Amino acid sequence: MTWADFWALIDTLNGEATQEGCQRLAEKLGRRSVHDVIGFAERHAEALYRLDQEKFGTLPVADLSDRDGPPPRPGPPRPRKTVGAPQLTEKSRTRQRSGPRLSREPL
Repeated sequence: MTWADFWALIDTLNGEATQEGCQRLAEKLGRRSVHDVIGFAERHAEALYRLDQEKFGTLPVADLSDRDGPPPRPGPPRPRKTVGAPQLTEKSRTRQRSGPRLSREPL
């Protein structure tokens, strides 16, 4: 299952995991092949794994919900601009770029 297919199914929840939304999602998954259901479960597990990182656990909490709609869908990280941040050396930049990657596909 592609990430686009996964997120299209997640959109069935309309931003909230309510009883009705989960029932709609279960019905849509029930009309798909076993291969698709397994693919959905694998994408779901990977998305949760990616979110379960120490760097996300140490971020300050902010209310991101829109009072007139559902919370925003996760996307690629935005570049952070900080004032007075320490300058990285070429060695530290290389070390940062060579870190492990799980996948090149966005969530």
